[in-house]
Amino acid sequence: HKGHGAYWFCTNAPGYQRYLRWQARRAAVRDADGVMVEGLHIDDYAGTSGCPGGCFCRYCMEGFAAWLAQHGSAADLERVGRDDWAGFDYAAWLRAEGVTAETARERRWTVPLDRAYQTYQVQAARDWVAEIKRYSEELRGAPVLLSVNSSASSADSLVITPYLDFFCGEVDHHASADKVPDTPVFVAKLTDALGRGSAWTGSGWDWAYVKANNRPGLVRTWVAQGYALGYSLMAPNRQWCYTPELGTHWYSAEPGDYDWLYRWVRAHRDLFDGYDPYPGGTLAVYSNPAFRNWRRELIDTVGWLTAQNQPFALALAGDDWLPDRLDPAALAAARA
Repeated sequence: HKGHGAYWFCTNAPGYQRYLRWQARRAAVRDADGVMVEGLHIDDYAGTSGCPGGCFCRYCMEGFAAWLAQHGSAADLERVGRDDWAGFDYAAWLRAEGVTAETARERRWTVPLDRAYQTYQVQAARDWVAEIKRYSEELRGAPVLLSVNSSASSADSLVITPYLDFFCGEVDHHASADKVPDTPVFVAKLTDALGRGSAWTGSGWDWAYVKANNRPGLVRTWVAQGYALGYSLMAPNRQWCYTPELGTHWYSAEPGDYDWLYRWVRAHRDLFDGYDPYPGGTLAVYSNPAFRNWRRELIDTVGWLTAQNQPFALALAGDDWLPDRLDPAALAAARA
């Protein structure tokens, strides 16, 4: 695309796995200044499995048949009219059922066995992340930090959490509403519950609004909100902007927009070092099964608690995508 090669392929494909291992070897070798890379950053852990409809390459078909042999049900076997899963080609079966690529992209929830296939796809991508981290640490002979470009706001974005150290990415700040946003509160509380660090920035259209309307004061509220909630807003300079009319453009800060605010924080570090935004009390439950089924009322609950200035934390109810479970000790200490 525009002179660049493709960077996203299927992480189940052996050729692409070899390429990613080659990248890991490059990162593990000391550069000319003797500096060794100590971390990896993944732009999109899902690869082609995150595309609408999923990936249907032959490696995914072989992998899904093997996955079904372990996890498939008798009802699934009856649905496809087979006695076992050996040699089962999901893509060929869907074509025979009249399912088109358009259906898989636009109405994925109507595709037979899709829920099982989504689970296979995200778990396979998760397992590859675990493998590339293990391989990198073997090369380096020491732990390797792993971060991901993700807003940590959906069930599929949390799948690699067991192998992850840090989330960083775009979170919609709804800049055009011209008020302090709720969405960063939700993702900050969720990453806290996951026990992972986080750094956020606004979306391309957020920064486009700030640039077009000269609203550094609005961004200062984002900075303050980050400190209040215990996460970091990425440095508000040279930020990507996007609108359909202008396409990609860039926001740059002016002297005096933010420097005095950061100097104040540094001068009063005693207010922030060791600060815990949750002193105990109210606990809300994040349910991964609910979010997978598009039951996301928790986001509104978080907005309401924030508007009431009520300190709270999230507890995790996981599933086969997210291993964290409700902590009885945390629940016992919480206020109903």
